[in-house]
Amino acid sequence: MIKTTVQSTFFGFLIFLTSAISYADEGVVRQVTQRINAMRKAASLPEVRLNADLSALAKKYVSGSKEGKACVFAQENGYKWEACSFSAGSLTSGDPSVVFNTLRTRASALKSPEIDEIGLSVQNMGNHYLVAIFMAKFLPEASFNRQEFLQILNQFRAVHGLNKVAYEPRLDQAAYNWAKKHVEWQMAAEHEARGSTLEKRIEATGYVPMAQAENVGRYITLGAQFVFDGWKESPGHRENMLRSIVTQVGVACIDAPLHNRKDLGQYFCVLVLAKP
Repeated sequence: MIKTTVQSTFFGFLIFLTSAISYADEGVVRQVTQRINAMRKAASLPEVRLNADLSALAKKYVSGSKEGKACVFAQENGYKWEACSFSAGSLTSGDPSVVFNTLRTRASALKSPEIDEIGLSVQNMGNHYLVAIFMAKFLPEASFNRQEFLQILNQFRAVHGLNKVAYEPRLDQAAYNWAKKHVEWQMAAEHEARGSTLEKRIEATGYVPMAQAENVGRYITLGAQFVFDGWKESPGHRENMLRSIVTQVGVACIDAPLHNRKDLGQYFCVLVLAKP
């Protein structure tokens, strides 16, 4: 089982020059990625995929004054990771060999079997190069129309005179993490016995809830209305969706194709509701 990890490291000395012209060297990025995959292949590790959106996020993070961990920043921008690491720093040369050798030495996660995607940014800042890399593993969610589900949920709440709720990335992450545990362990009670609670699972994403509730369900199909109706027809789940205090939600559905009881449903869905 792959464990969720967060790592943020900096190499070298960061020098920000407001007068410098910054641009990403795509050629260097491609060459460094090729060298990373050659290194991984030699170590009998699977290749990593260069994610252009994640590369842009690495550039955005390192180029601005961002507070907190880089992996949390990625999470807040919609990335649900199972494993995540980040490294950044400045180099005097943007040569692909120099960039690769520095990353190979300083970014240890590049040698980990836990990652399958990278986001790499190399920027020429005038008299130095600013390098940033995300190394992560993202598992695909099952196809599920999130916006339709939110619309149905808010219509249901409106009928009962309640406020609308909005998606919150950290609650999405909490929902995703717990849905995945259902797939891995089959029964959530096993994890509950190890001390996990909804509040702890939410707080692990950096969100501090004043109030929280959670729905878990197993489904044979992922239509937004179908998933909603399953929870609406269950008194406890219905009550959670009608809690007046909550203002934010997160939802995730995970495909469990190898589960041994497909007659009970192939998909695990989790809805987390909270108020910060």
